[in-house]
Amino acid sequence: MFGDIFNAQFVASSIRVAIPLALAGLGGVFSERSGVINIGLEGMILTGAFTAIAATNFSGNPWVGVLAAISVGILLGLIHAVTCITFKANQIVSGVAINLFASGITVFFCWLLFGETQIMA
Repeated sequence: MFGDIFNAQFVASSIRVAIPLALAGLGGVFSERSGVINIGLEGMILTGAFTAIAATNFSGNPWVGVLAAISVGILLGLIHAVTCITFKANQIVSGVAINLFASGITVFFCWLLFGETQIMA
């Protein structure tokens, strides 16, 4: 029974699904080492993924999607940095605000661009 559940295909798909979380964790480690608490990593991943899908869909070129996702990640990181360093806001509050913003804006633009009204997991 144990061998039926944990086969090679299960392990391979688990590693494939865990890579974005591992990269976010690595980004969190770098930001913690620099003295910044970055709770907004989930929101950055969400907006980057949505931007990559939208840009790839409209341009037809996956590299445009990658560059768009990188640009959005940089923009959200810059917003978080300016908010925390320049305006001396609480880092956790700023990160939670980025997560909430990302959750709302991706659903809104999904509805606006693609006409999807339901969120599927």
